[in-house]
Amino acid sequence: MHDKRAFTLMELLVVLAIIALLVAILSPALRWGDVTIRRTVCGSNLRQYCTAMAMYTEQNKQIFPSCHAQGPVIVETTWIGALHPFAPNKKLSQCPALDRSREDYGVEWDWAFTGSHLGYGYNMWFLGGSHEPRRQGEGAMAGIKMYRDTRVSSVKQPGMCLMFADSNPRIIGGRDTGCTISLFWPLINRFKEGVNGSRHASAGVLAFVDGHAETYLDPDNTINPPYDYAPHFIENWDHLQRRHLWPP
Repeated sequence: MHDKRAFTLMELLVVLAIIALLVAILSPALRWGDVTIRRTVCGSNLRQYCTAMAMYTEQNKQIFPSCHAQGPVIVETTWIGALHPFAPNKKLSQCPALDRSREDYGVEWDWAFTGSHLGYGYNMWFLGGSHEPRRQGEGAMAGIKMYRDTRVSSVKQPGMCLMFADSNPRIIGGRDTGCTISLFWPLINRFKEGVNGSRHASAGVLAFVDGHAETYLDPDNTINPPYDYAPHFIENWDHLQRRHLWPP
């Protein structure tokens, strides 16, 4: 007959210890796998918006849409609304990392399919200037005014010019005032309307005019200027790349 005996307490503890050790070893790899998947999905979302943008400009005299047209800031009056006929899936506007509440710069917010809490922003100052009457002629330091009706052909280096990216809510006085639809070059630091550099494990996903998407490690140091109206990384923002406007 076979000797049938139960596990001793010591043997059971050894098995549990081994399992715990394996979980501890594998957890970082599993977490990193999740980060990689989310980055990939985010990049896919942005590339689909790039494709939709190419279709939109083809039908609109090669002119980029306004980030926000006239009226209240609702989806229909934003660039998301302009591209909706070519990218009708609402979930494209939700970065996969926004499946739960986030805290950015001390403000907690949730994704929503509204004009205020979408997941991605658009290079508003240079590609999609607002068509609101009150903002006509809006200027900035260094002589670069908000551009409206920018043509695709005017972009000097489409592979370098930022079009879409992970974005933050606009934060004024420590309050969430929405407006995640824009990447607002002049006042990135004052209102935090730049690329979100922490959403994907200290990285952000960006898409460029030529249609490709990239993951930037810590974009706050590689894509957002360190202070407002700064010439730093202007080649990634300004479609005309006018760094010469700043003194050496």
